[in-house]
Amino acid sequence: MRPRAVGKKAADLAGMLRKGLALHQGGRLQEARQCYEQILGVDPRHFDALQLLASLAAQSGRLQEALELFDRAVLIDRTNASVFNNRGNTLNKLGQFEAAVASYSEALRIQPDYAEALNNRGSALRELGRFDEAMASFAESLRVRPDYAGAHFNRGNTLRDLQRFDEALESYGQALRIQPGFGEAHNNRGVALQELGRFDEAEASFTEALRINPGHAEAGYNRGLLRLQLFRFQEGLADCRARWDARSFNSRRLKTSIAPCVPGALHGKVLLWAEQGLGDEVFYAGLLPQALAHDADFTLSADRRLHPVLARSFPGMRLLDRHQLAQLPVETGFDAQAPIGDLGLLLELDEPAIRASRRAYLQADPVRRAQLLDENPALAMGAVCGIAWRSANKLFGEAKSLQLRQFAPLLRMPGVRFVNLQYGAVDAEIEAVQQELGVTIDRVQGLDLFNDIEGLLALIDACSFVVTSSNVTAHLAGSIGKRSAVLVPHGGKARLWYWHDGEGDSFWYPALRLFRQGGRHDWQASVDACGGWARELAKSVTVVE
Repeated sequence: MRPRAVGKKAADLAGMLRKGLALHQGGRLQEARQCYEQILGVDPRHFDALQLLASLAAQSGRLQEALELFDRAVLIDRTNASVFNNRGNTLNKLGQFEAAVASYSEALRIQPDYAEALNNRGSALRELGRFDEAMASFAESLRVRPDYAGAHFNRGNTLRDLQRFDEALESYGQALRIQPGFGEAHNNRGVALQELGRFDEAEASFTEALRINPGHAEAGYNRGLLRLQLFRFQEGLADCRARWDARSFNSRRLKTSIAPCVPGALHGKVLLWAEQGLGDEVFYAGLLPQALAHDADFTLSADRRLHPVLARSFPGMRLLDRHQLAQLPVETGFDAQAPIGDLGLLLELDEPAIRASRRAYLQADPVRRAQLLDENPALAMGAVCGIAWRSANKLFGEAKSLQLRQFAPLLRMPGVRFVNLQYGAVDAEIEAVQQELGVTIDRVQGLDLFNDIEGLLALIDACSFVVTSSNVTAHLAGSIGKRSAVLVPHGGKARLWYWHDGEGDSFWYPALRLFRQGGRHDWQASVDACGGWARELAKSVTVVE
């Protein structure tokens, strides 16, 4: 048990603690911290001061410091459920979910009906993908406290992960009946409605989240993505400026004090800087022809691997290495700057203008293409299909990826040679499929498909057609006008807005044919449909173009 101070000393520390707590609750965090530290200077084992100082550190984002303070507190009193719960919250924020579950479980050993700890444990279990256990924890939390909006909300999030969207809506509805101003619930309800194709209701939910909290970046970004998906480009791009503050967005702003570009006023020396992944860079480069028609001197920061093809495709445009540029603040040399993802907004492009401008815009190196054909004669022997099947996206690459063996109906197609376009450690997977199916998938020796984008683009160009998952290969193939099939995920964040809805030709890349997944983890129907498309195309191929 924790020791107690006695007499005047105890009274003085109690008064100081009340003062610190009042400052803490009033948002005067630095002064509150000084009070707590002053108490601990007198009594280093003062449990309440330690726990409050730990909570303040966590509130200020100093998570490792908070964890160390909570650890000190539990050594003093291991009978306090609250400190184990708060410690679990800190571990959760640090991404240490297994340890968080253990801390919440300790809180529940002490206080089995602790509704907040049950809810928080469910959230950590959800992060670990242990959905059944998470649902059980939320159910127990709601048994203890049926009017707990947070538990209804987190149960809805787990149901959404399980793609049980109608049930998720019920949980979000329960949370909102209890707490109508729950902005996060409105936002997440909008995501579930979007998954169900109820787009008007989804937009209304995002808008309500923004009415409650105009600074709700996640809701603004989600509404923007929905509007982009619905071809409402100017509204969507305007909303998507909130992406920089959204948790789900994984790029960082360029450090600069240079004035941002203004829509409809591109002039002077303009820096366009890269964001997101390599595929996104290729995608947004499709708007460069319209930008370069303006009276402005453009410099583009881009992944170094793209520089040769960008220099060939857009001669005269200055190129900078995006990774070097990101290391230092950019303060001079330009009149205005913008992330390349804002280019459509700056050009004030709508659906008809974009549709009219869609054509191939990157050029593969004809010398590399000729060299590949010369060194790999099989590439010139009838119909050749390039194939890629994985995405390395850290957030949702798994949802966009297939296993090579899932392409069996395609790989067994007679009269077609297959060549590997998939970067990474794929040799074992290719060899296993070759043995299992009795097919051959050619691999171009000495070609680094990850780092040598020029070589990859030349190889794509040498193929008769391409079949790929939603990855950089799809963008590269579309950018040069190579006839290709793209297997697109059914839903979730992996269903990127620019593939829009349904099957058919891609709006952004007219040479691409889209085949959408039938349901979660169910690629069979889309692979079969893709195989039919490929068979018809292969019939018309006699030589590589």
